[in-house]
Amino acid sequence: MAFNTLIYLGMFLPLVRCGYNRLYETSCSHPADVVFLLDCSGSLRRDEFYEQLNFMRNFVSEADVSRNVVRVSLVTFSTYPRTEFFLKDYRTKRDVMAAISRTRYRGGRTHTWTALDYIRKYSFSPKFGSRPGVPKILIVITDGGSNERYKTIRSARLMKTRKIRTYAIGIGNQLNYEELVNLASKSSFIFHVPNSHSLKKIQNDVRRNVCRSVCDIWPADIVFLLDDSTSIWDNDYQKQLTFLSDFVKDITIGPKKSQISVVTFSSRPKTQFWLRDHLSKTAVLSAIKHIDRMYGDTYTADGLRMIREHSFSPRYGGRIKASHIVIVVTDGKSTIPTETVNQAKKLHDTKAIVFAIGVGRRVDPIELNNIASERQFVFQVDSYDALTTIKTKLSQKVCTLSITRVGEWD
Repeated sequence: MAFNTLIYLGMFLPLVRCGYNRLYETSCSHPADVVFLLDCSGSLRRDEFYEQLNFMRNFVSEADVSRNVVRVSLVTFSTYPRTEFFLKDYRTKRDVMAAISRTRYRGGRTHTWTALDYIRKYSFSPKFGSRPGVPKILIVITDGGSNERYKTIRSARLMKTRKIRTYAIGIGNQLNYEELVNLASKSSFIFHVPNSHSLKKIQNDVRRNVCRSVCDIWPADIVFLLDDSTSIWDNDYQKQLTFLSDFVKDITIGPKKSQISVVTFSSRPKTQFWLRDHLSKTAVLSAIKHIDRMYGDTYTADGLRMIREHSFSPRYGGRIKASHIVIVVTDGKSTIPTETVNQAKKLHDTKAIVFAIGVGRRVDPIELNNIASERQFVFQVDSYDALTTIKTKLSQKVCTLSITRVGEWD
């Protein structure tokens, strides 16, 4: 998946602090191609430039840098842009950190537009390591207006024609706000600090904002299949719904983002709401509160069949170019295990990705593995209270799958 991001830090910092996603509180663990564009013009002292490098080091230290997850590139600019290293050059965090340490201050004029044109043409090219279907993020740090403002604004607008998310970080009081607005992909990607030393105060907010935006880009159709059999106590059933609500709170819901459907099953399956029914987070959360119980036996197979035959149909809101993800939650072995295996296989054949969550001691680990698309998509917890312990990991896996699956269609 590919997308480009430019970051400006400061003026909207309070907004970012209020809006970050709890899921990405500590690290970037989803595939992304991240390019840093750092100002090394003569208006900055040498020590101020090295504060920018420290900011980049902090970001990298909390990212899952590897060939298949986060790739990082660094471009510096003054009179001319210079690639310190491309996305393809280093595949480990250690090597990226060493390359950052080798970067030197150069001085010169502030020709921001030449750097933007250079990045648009080269930095996110597959030739230099950018991956199809991976989000492309550009983080720009600068201490002042460029020497030719109109050229910079024109180049920034050209950047916005590409699938590049740009964050803009402004340092000091000599900034040109119009340039920053045009640099950043949207207002919440603009930041400002009074001096280079203050970059450390916003590094966590920037990382949260960037890491959250990675998962927001790609559409996913997510269907939950929840066990509603009599073996589940009413208070445990409510904990299952709370787990669902907490998951929904950590993703972006909308016609072009993620859509949610819920199917429950006991002696028979029931679609509580389709993908098309609720296209905002508020509406989905409200619908979850109104889910009624049915009770009965554990006919997991019928729930899997309903999802395969109906849930992802365009008639009910399914989208062809969205990831199709199913999350099954159950507390026991199904009533007809052989049919459950059969229906799970048929669902896998549709290319839907299936997660299986087993709760309690009555679950059959073998059946969970058969329900899930892969062993890595199986979770087991001791009780419904313990569902909270897997929420973050589940969300991260779902996000990564959304990005990867959309990349297959690009």
